Amino acid sequence: MTDMPRSPGVAKRRPTQIRREADSQGQVLTLNTQPTGVEILPISSLTLLLTTGRAADAADVLIPLVDFRLVREVQTEAKEGEEAEMEEAFGANVAFDNFAFLLMDMARDLKKVSKQIAQVTQGELSVEPGRMSFARDCLRKAGVFLTECSEELDRVPMKTEQAGPAPTKRVRVTAQPKKAHS
Repeated sequence: MTDMPRSPGVAKRRPTQIRREADSQGQVLTLNTQPTGVEILPISSLTLLLTTGRAADAADVLIPLVDFRLVREVQTEAKEGEEAEMEEAFGANVAFDNFAFLLMDMARDLKKVSKQIAQVTQGELSVEPGRMSFARDCLRKAGVFLTECSEELDRVPMKTEQAGPAPTKRVRVTAQPKKAHS
């Protein structure tokens, strides 16, 4: 796990003062010290899960799901040179299309937050350059990866009754339990 790229660590301190400032984009929470409870999530994992279902027209269909996991470092009194312990912070099985929606939704929210950071840093205080450089690099790479994901999905054959592009309306499917082998 040591060769995984990690976000720069956040020192844990108790906030001494919390002040809310409203801006045109919504609420911005400002702290004069770093808050306790900031999570560093150095590892995420997505694994494809497939099940079958039945569409409204009674056709059997594959239903792609993703097993989504976030892992956090457990803060213990580790000796120097020891690796931090890891534990699952979050895990869920999510429909693939729902996960794609969540990525889009988070990207929209992250765009808003990025704009707020740009506005707030026009004053006397700035952000730590290493963290912003790391964030920019990650976002640029994410854009490339998401474009590649979309291109892969363009190659997925859609079996429809009509020729041409797949219908844009959502098809309700119901999961079919797997039959036990006797």
